Amino acid sequence: MDTLRKQVEELQAKVGTNGGSDTSIAEMTDDQLAELEENFPVQAALVREVRALKAAQAPAQAPARATTEWEAPVFPPVVQEVIDAVPQLQAWQFSQADQDKFALAGQFDDALRIDPVWRGKPAVERFNEAVRRTQEHLGASIAPAPPPAPRQDPAIAIANVPVATPQGISDFRGGGPAAAPALDYSRMSDEQILGSLAPGD
Repeated sequence: MDTLRKQVEELQAKVGTNGGSDTSIAEMTDDQLAELEENFPVQAALVREVRALKAAQAPAQAPARATTEWEAPVFPPVVQEVIDAVPQLQAWQFSQADQDKFALAGQFDDALRIDPVWRGKPAVERFNEAVRRTQEHLGASIAPAPPPAPRQDPAIAIANVPVATPQGISDFRGGGPAAAPALDYSRMSDEQILGSLAPGD
């Protein structure tokens, strides 16, 4: 690259001014170059050579920036099938913002694969555990909120209210039975008195 730059500088020095014109080589049009070739063929040939060297040198000096879009990590179909079976892990895989969580889950899974307790368990179960440990490590809530209690029908609630069983006559409203009226024997005949004293049926 330095060699190309040096050659360009040397050729520019050889060309000097373009037939008395102040136009630089970079700004020279094709018409001006054709006119230069008529009057100064040697200089015109050098100008063409400078242009060719500049064209060869330009991509190296200012390479075009490659704008590549982010892509989610790719796995073999067998592994991807297991990831798809763990919704949280799959969500992390395809989220650029959650790649740290996805990578951490992978580290936990690596540890579980050599853990005597976990290495023989199914991959889906192991991946779920890796997700759980990742959330726990990051301080995320891993226990789902309990679902709200269903609203109970008021009629059912009333029917289920326990009813107290009365223990005696006094538990009934109004208390015990009314006392029998006192008898006035002075105004009763002998038959009425005998009748009141006879036991009831």
